[in-house]
Amino acid sequence: MALVIDNANTKLSKTGLADITVGDNLTFNDNFVKKPRLQSYTAVTDTPSIIGGTVTLNLDNANVFPVSLTANVTTLTTSNVPGSGRHVEIMIQFAQDAIGGRTVAWPSSFKWPGGNAGVLSTAANARDVLYGFTVDGGVTWNVTLVQDFK
Repeated sequence: MALVIDNANTKLSKTGLADITVGDNLTFNDNFVKKPRLQSYTAVTDTPSIIGGTVTLNLDNANVFPVSLTANVTTLTTSNVPGSGRHVEIMIQFAQDAIGGRTVAWPSSFKWPGGNAGVLSTAANARDVLYGFTVDGGVTWNVTLVQDFK
């Protein structure tokens, strides 16, 4: 097997049939990976804290966010959203604490099916999952809420 780096055309190619094992991160610097076939992959998670009623979802860190509701969320924001023309997804699991009754104020950028905003389950220890995607750099997030996982 040979691994060939073509500096003139900035291409990397492999000949032979053996797998390539990478022992470190690969950084693509916003370049394409065409026609990947993924098997047994995971998504990176980041657990944001509620600070003064605010939760910030930093998309440089992850796209999946478990949020423990230990207080009401009055401001939910996203940061480092890739630019317009990119399909970007987020998934947030909201888990009520043992007290329950916690709420989340949805940002105006969240657009809901039929225009009806989702309402979180408020029972103690309830878990709801919000899925959303944007194609305009986070100006608009198309979101759905699946409630009361047990």
